[in-house]
Amino acid sequence: MFQDTMQTMNIDMKKMPLGKLSEQQIERGSEVLKELEAALQEQPPQAARLEDLSSRFYTIIPHNFGRARPPPINSPDLLRAKKDMLLVLADIEVAQSLQSQKVKEEEEEVVHPLDQDYALLCCQLSLLDPASREYQVPLVPRYPMTGSNRARPAGTLKVPTAPGGLWALLGWLPVVTPPLSCLPPWQLIQNDVTQTGHKLHILNIWQVARDGEDERFEAHDLLEHRRLLWHSTNVAGVAAILKNGLRIVPHSGGHVGKGIYFASNSKSACYASPAVLGWPGHDQMGTPGLVPSSPSPYPMAVGCTSKKVGIMFLVGVALGKPCRITCDDPTLSQPPAYYNSVLACGQTEPDPAQDEEVLLDGKKVLVCQGKPIPMPTYKDSSFSQSEYLIYQESQCQICYLVQLRF
Repeated sequence: MFQDTMQTMNIDMKKMPLGKLSEQQIERGSEVLKELEAALQEQPPQAARLEDLSSRFYTIIPHNFGRARPPPINSPDLLRAKKDMLLVLADIEVAQSLQSQKVKEEEEEVVHPLDQDYALLCCQLSLLDPASREYQVPLVPRYPMTGSNRARPAGTLKVPTAPGGLWALLGWLPVVTPPLSCLPPWQLIQNDVTQTGHKLHILNIWQVARDGEDERFEAHDLLEHRRLLWHSTNVAGVAAILKNGLRIVPHSGGHVGKGIYFASNSKSACYASPAVLGWPGHDQMGTPGLVPSSPSPYPMAVGCTSKKVGIMFLVGVALGKPCRITCDDPTLSQPPAYYNSVLACGQTEPDPAQDEEVLLDGKKVLVCQGKPIPMPTYKDSSFSQSEYLIYQESQCQICYLVQLRF
C-alpha cells in the first residue's frame, strides 16, 4: 500500500525505499519548500533561483520522472502539490516507525505481529455488524423546539454495556418513551453515503475510541452545535491518524487557512476517490465544477488503493458558533473573534430538513441524511459544497472508520 502510494507520487523507490524514509529527510524537504515559497513571492520570480531550489528538493526527495526532465517547482499549485506530498510521506514515516518499534513482552507467549501493530495504535477498533440490533443510536424526535412543544425525555433507561460495543462509548443515554425511535449507526452512515451521488459501497465500519481523546473532547462540553462530519485521507495516512489523531500541521494551509477540514458528505467522498488524480472536470481538490484553486491542506493527493478501496473517518465535531464565509481566506489560523469555528458555505448542501439528531455522550449531534440541494442564499459562493473548519485539534473526536469501495 505504502509503496503504491509513493510510486503514484513519482517517488524514486530505488533511491528512497520505505526503510530509508526519515523524519529528518522530510523536514529538510520542507525547509527547501519554504525557500521556494519565498522565491515565488518575489516580483518577478527569478527562474534561475527556482531551478536551483527545485534541484535541491529533488535531491533530498528523489523522484522518478523516467526520461523526462524534472519539472521546476515554479507555481503556487506545484508548490502546494509538493507540500501535500510531504504530508503523505510524513504519515507513511509514522506508520513505518510504529512497525519498527520493539515492544517489551511481559509474558512468555509470543504476540502475533498484527496484534502487536494494533497495540501500538493506542486505540480500540470495534467492527460494527450491520445486522445486529446491539448497535443503535437514539434519535431525538424532530418536534418544534419552542415553548411547551419542546420535546422532553419521559424517562431514562440504562442500556446493558456490551464489551467493545457502541454502548461502551455512549454510556448512559436518555431514552424517550414511547416516541423515541432507533436506527443502527450502520444504517445512518449508509443513508449518508447513499445521498452523495457517488457510486460508493460500504465494506466495513469500525467504531473508534482513541486513548484519551474523549477526555480531551470534554473541554468543549459547553459548545452546543455539534455535527458528525466526514474527513477522508490517503490510505497511507490512516495508521498515523489512529495513532496521533487529526492534527493541524504547522506548514500546511489551504483555501480556508491552517485548520482541520471536514465535509457534510459528498465533498469528502470526492477527496477519497480516484477523481483527485486529475480526471477531467475536477480541480485539484477533486470537486466537480470548480475553478482550480489551492489543493487540500491535508493529504488527499491519492485517495484509494489500486483496488479502489478508500478510507473515510466520521468525526464528532464541536462547532459552537460558526463564522460563515463565502470566499477563500487562506490567512485564517483561528476563528474570528466571538466564533468557535468556520463554515465555508457551499452552493449545495445536504437537505437540512432531512438531518437527524442523535445523542452521543449525552450531547445532541446532527447527522446528514438528505440529498444535496441548491442553497439560494449562497448561489454566488466560491465553494461548491460546504466545508467545516476547526482550529483546535481538541474540538473533534473520531467516532467511526469507514472502508469504502469506489
